[in-house]
Amino acid sequence: MPLMEAYPGSQKKLIDEFKKFVGLTPKYYQRILRFNDLLQKIQHKDSVTWRDIAQDCGFFDQSHFIKEFRHFSGMNPEQFIGNEFHKTEPNFFPLDKHQAHGRN
Repeated sequence: MPLMEAYPGSQKKLIDEFKKFVGLTPKYYQRILRFNDLLQKIQHKDSVTWRDIAQDCGFFDQSHFIKEFRHFSGMNPEQFIGNEFHKTEPNFFPLDKHQAHGRN
C-alpha cells in the first residue's frame, strides 16, 4: 500500500509532519539521498562517465544534473573530480582540503 493511502491525513499534512520531524521536505530529502547515491557511485573511480552516472541516478538531462551537483557540492562535477574529493570518503559537504588540514 502506498504511503499516502496508509496516511490518515492529507498530502500537505504529511509533508508538514515530515518537515517538522526531519527538518526538510520529503522532496529535498530525496534530492540529498540522490546526491549521496551519486557520491557513492563515483567514489574512488579512476574514470567517471558523467552521462552514465547522471542517468543511473535518475537525472533526465545534463543541465539538471549539473545544477543539482553544483547546488549540493558548490562546484561543477569536473571541479569536484579535479580536487579529488571523490578519492576520499563520500561527504555531503566537500571540504577545502587546505582548510581541512589547517593550511590556508
